[in-house]
Amino acid sequence: PTNLISSHFKSILVEVFQRYPEADKAIILEDDLDLAPDFIPYFHQTAPLLTSDPKLLCVNAYSYNAFNHTALDPTRLYRVHGLPSCGWMVRRHVAKEMVSKWAPVNK
Repeated sequence: PTNLISSHFKSILVEVFQRYPEADKAIILEDDLDLAPDFIPYFHQTAPLLTSDPKLLCVNAYSYNAFNHTALDPTRLYRVHGLPSCGWMVRRHVAKEMVSKWAPVNK
């Protein structure tokens, strides 16, 4: 199952930027999410971070490491080291680099 999930993520990254050739960024979502009312504003406000900071892989809207003190403060963001999950935004050139280095399905 893990190989299938990995393969699916790779195909989605390829497909979204092929389908929307003018897009610089894409939001990748799992299909069973309940989105917060501020979902679109959150990504709209954080999109410039991806443009201005070449060290960022993505902006992630979901974290297993969420804390009560940050969940209640809409002015705070955390930079974390880890893989994105559930709902995240990535730039085209980063997705292209990720896809080019993706491990084969059988590995």
